Amino acid sequence: ACRLPPDDLYQLFPTLSPKLAHLDQSSSSNGVADRVALGFYTSLVRYVDQIFPAYRPANTFSETCSSSCIVTCVAFREAVFFSTREETRTEKVDGRSLLESVAACLAQFGVPVVQLPVRILESIEQVLHPAQPRILTPTWLRQFLRAMGSSHDQKSPSFQLEEGSPSAPYGDSRRRHGKNVQVDVLTLDEVGSLLEFAMSDGDLADLEGVPLMVTEDVSIGTIAFAGTRDAHAIFVPENDGEYSLLPNGL
Repeated sequence: ACRLPPDDLYQLFPTLSPKLAHLDQSSSSNGVADRVALGFYTSLVRYVDQIFPAYRPANTFSETCSSSCIVTCVAFREAVFFSTREETRTEKVDGRSLLESVAACLAQFGVPVVQLPVRILESIEQVLHPAQPRILTPTWLRQFLRAMGSSHDQKSPSFQLEEGSPSAPYGDSRRRHGKNVQVDVLTLDEVGSLLEFAMSDGDLADLEGVPLMVTEDVSIGTIAFAGTRDAHAIFVPENDGEYSLLPNGL
């Protein structure tokens, strides 16, 4: 566990100037600060200990939180990073962006989500280039949801739904199981946020297998987007007239 709040910790991280990651650390053409930053991030991506504070929604941090607050930390190789750079819209939901809402949802499922300042994330990307760190993007989320849905039932990936408000407070043991990631139940609000973010890059063809379609009878839960011939037929009414024909359509 970490005892330093994320904002305080990241103030200690240097910034790697653009296009310097490929240069020799000992090169005299680089300034001292650039050589220090390059060495720092080169070591950081190889560091195996848990150093990155896991994401927690802003309202879970007390304004009076001091260095004595305990923050769960994760190792670089485990983390799923995001920053304000990945935000796809500016609208807020309960004071949070869509990206923050998705990150909060994933954090409650045990996903080691880490929020970084843009300058730090870009410094890491420079050092790793052409490889990339694991970043919370619509593509990554679709892959994650397919994997989680299939882990429940290989023939019919789905999630159960529950009524009520969005996820319980951070750290609820019902949703977090040690170091394991487990998604048992989703609320309709969570499905809406996850689906909106998963579709935000416009790659609708990649939705196949993503189990976030909600049926009219929510007790059934969610079902997967499918484009195969043997998939179950689904009726999606486009207006009230069509809905009246098959009221139990999707």
